[in-house]
Amino acid sequence: MDIPQVDLIIFYTPVPSAIKNIQRRGRTGRQESGKTIILVAKDTADQRYVYISQRKEKKMKSIIENMSDTKPTSPEINLNQYVTNDSSLLVFADSREHGSVIDRLFKNGINVKVGQLKAGDFIISEDVGVERKTTDDFVNSLVDKRLFEQAQKLKQNFVRPLYIIEGNFENLFSVRNVDSKAILGALTSLILDWQVPLLFSRNPEETADIITNLAKREQIDNKKLVSVRSGQKPKILTEQQQYFIEGLPNIGPTAARNLLKHFTTPKNILNASIEELKEVDGIGKILAEQIRKLLDEEYKD
Repeated sequence: MDIPQVDLIIFYTPVPSAIKNIQRRGRTGRQESGKTIILVAKDTADQRYVYISQRKEKKMKSIIENMSDTKPTSPEINLNQYVTNDSSLLVFADSREHGSVIDRLFKNGINVKVGQLKAGDFIISEDVGVERKTTDDFVNSLVDKRLFEQAQKLKQNFVRPLYIIEGNFENLFSVRNVDSKAILGALTSLILDWQVPLLFSRNPEETADIITNLAKREQIDNKKLVSVRSGQKPKILTEQQQYFIEGLPNIGPTAARNLLKHFTTPKNILNASIEELKEVDGIGKILAEQIRKLLDEEYKD
């Protein structure tokens, strides 16, 4: 909405995105000084989202201040960057997934671990989770109201959730006797209301290729890890230690490994003070306080 005289905006919830925060704040104070209030629920992911967005914004400002005045040259496009065959890539798949997609992932050199996932069908990294739906399943889940329940779980568990709809797009409107407007409305709602991107694939093999490229971008290009808590409980001691530490509030695989490297044992982590926890890369004051509160508060049945 373009309302030029707004000088106060209250946001119901924070988001872990510097760009979105800047865009939101930009809606106020266009004519004169404005103010933004962001509501943050105590002891929830809200606090971490505020910290993440502030940190990203500071980094963004630093990059802009240090930019050269010279005009950047356009990067040369290398199509090989979109092709991968790397056995170091790891993807967790839900136990309900089997057949052509899993077979193709193995052929692509992906290390696939199958287990029961609490959200999504594939876990690509600590940030990215994928819900795969055939055109039949998409319409059926819309009818029986599973579609948005699954979208909610994805949003709760992943910073960047994603839907892959597999099959002939035209089949969406002919699978069952469902008004095409309802189907288009559901697609629009997922993108705009739930902010879940949609990708379309023609067949299981193409779905696997999309997942392969997502894994390459996240794990190799962006150096993201896959949480060991996403699949079956690990049997190796080091993975068991990481699994244990990832159970702490808002601790993903990267933070868990940083904590273990810094303190060397889980026991030392549990005994660490707030100030000691803050010495670890990626652990701020709010997160350190959340960890200590979890460990120190008396259990109430």
